Amino acid sequence: MTDIIQEIWSTIRKNKLRTFLTGFSVSWGIFLLIILLASGNGLQNGMTANFWHMSSNMVKIWPGTTSVPYHGYQKNRKIKLKTDDIEKIKIDHPEITLHGGEISTFRNVSYGKNFGSYTLIGVPADYMKIEKIKMLPGKGRFINDIDISEHRKVIVITPRAESILFRGNDPIGKLLNVDGVLYTVIGIYDNPGYNDSPPLYIPFTTAQKLYNPSNEINALTFNTEGLYTKQEHEAFTDRIRQKMGKRHQFEATDKNAIWVWDTSIDAIMIHQMFAGIKLFMWIVGLGTLIAGIVGVSNIMLITVRERTKEFGIRKAIGATPWSIIKLVIIESVIITAIFGYVGMLAGIGVSEIANHIIETSIQSADINSGGGVPFRNPDVPLNIVIISNIILIAAGILAGYIPARKAVNVTAIEAMHAD
Repeated sequence: MTDIIQEIWSTIRKNKLRTFLTGFSVSWGIFLLIILLASGNGLQNGMTANFWHMSSNMVKIWPGTTSVPYHGYQKNRKIKLKTDDIEKIKIDHPEITLHGGEISTFRNVSYGKNFGSYTLIGVPADYMKIEKIKMLPGKGRFINDIDISEHRKVIVITPRAESILFRGNDPIGKLLNVDGVLYTVIGIYDNPGYNDSPPLYIPFTTAQKLYNPSNEINALTFNTEGLYTKQEHEAFTDRIRQKMGKRHQFEATDKNAIWVWDTSIDAIMIHQMFAGIKLFMWIVGLGTLIAGIVGVSNIMLITVRERTKEFGIRKAIGATPWSIIKLVIIESVIITAIFGYVGMLAGIGVSEIANHIIETSIQSADINSGGGVPFRNPDVPLNIVIISNIILIAAGILAGYIPARKAVNVTAIEAMHAD
């Protein structure tokens, strides 16, 4: 085996430029494949980090104004959602799991001499799960069932409200003055920075008792299950409009009567978009990789043709066809494996450098939870890298075997007379 390696090394040294060009096409192919896949993953990871706070199976309904007449009612009639809609919508639609209503009010909030104006939203205990809200570590808790049942005057604030109202003091357990009503701060939730005026949360029953004499609610919010496709979610939305239309006397096709936002539809569309991007990158990357493999095949074909006389001499002095084929295959595998590994390391290295620069920029800019960064962690799964190299080596074997097989089928006399 040592003699074969030395002989291959001697052949490579004699044809440095050809070997380099062959290897470069292989390296470039796998390098570009890794870069493209890493870019696709980085884009997807960045978008996922930006929208981590959005539940992927949440539906929210707001009341609107009718735009068409309905059974004697004139258009431009304001639809009003009531608290009994919360339970009725669950009965009408078994796909709904966690559900609740929202009561919003805009109030002046103060602590000592510090004050601000904020939107307060009365929410149920399940709201944290419905909206995928995260509490800051070590910063209290969210509203629970006891707060709801006992109509407690407790409040969950944001980091921005903490900095404005408490100026560095620990707010947990402190009393906030909300237009003359005192609320105990029980927690601080993580606001990713997309909303300049994030709301403060209080128990739904407390908001209902203090700020909702008409029994109206500002929104319905709930999670769904058992719906997997865009068509299923759109059909579900249509059923909601039909049921709500009968209950509140408006045309089901009137999109302005109620506003329905199904985050699952957005999530499915984003998933399909990324699937299309990844497919495109796979096609381009594999096309480049195949071009490198074809380059290896062409170079090996030329190499075998140039060495036809040498192979004829080898056969004349007793060399077996397999020994000649093995020599060519090993040379082809060495070229593809070494340069493929170089391309792999280069691709991974560039991806890691890009990731380091991005993470450093995020930390230096103090971007909360990755918000606003469209590109993060551009990694490639190790199994894909390994499979790509295996494909390269297999292609190298094939690229060496086919021309070598043709060469050994030529008789020794014909080979020695070859040009």
